[in-house]
Amino acid sequence: MITETHIQACQQYDRYAQKAIYNYTVDRLYKVSLRYCRDTHEAKDVLHDAFIKIFTKVTTFEGTPSNFEKWMTRIVVNQALENYRRQKKIVFTEDSELNYTEQFIQPSIFAHMELENIKLIIEQLPDPLKINFKLYVIDGFSHREIAELLNIKESTSRSGVSRAKKALHHLISKSKCSSK
Repeated sequence: MITETHIQACQQYDRYAQKAIYNYTVDRLYKVSLRYCRDTHEAKDVLHDAFIKIFTKVTTFEGTPSNFEKWMTRIVVNQALENYRRQKKIVFTEDSELNYTEQFIQPSIFAHMELENIKLIIEQLPDPLKINFKLYVIDGFSHREIAELLNIKESTSRSGVSRAKKALHHLISKSKCSSK
């Protein structure tokens, strides 16, 4: 568990405190990085760069140990998004080329699906929707935080999540039809 003492020592660039924080958070932050990267190599590179930023900017952190982990997660997500933008142009817009008329996803639709199948279906979403959906649904960022991260309006984030849900419903329905 990260304590106030760990954070204060880390802010003094204490290598033992940095190592303790790294060891405590690396697995969880790697999973966050992996959600926004195409493969394990990219996720490891993003995580490496994120830890450099974390330990470089740790002196700017003000808050509680529980907020420290959220702060670290945000740096990992920012690093992954920055990496993504460098490699590929990504545009978040209010308008969508997706025109699904299906209803929103009902949680029960996932009841009989394997976790790996759910992940594969989410990965089929267009990148802007996939990123918006993961930030909101999986990582728990608010629409305001997503708007700041992606440099979009809050309403764009809300509509992006809505469109992602519609698209997922369509993809799940299509997946169920093809598996019969």
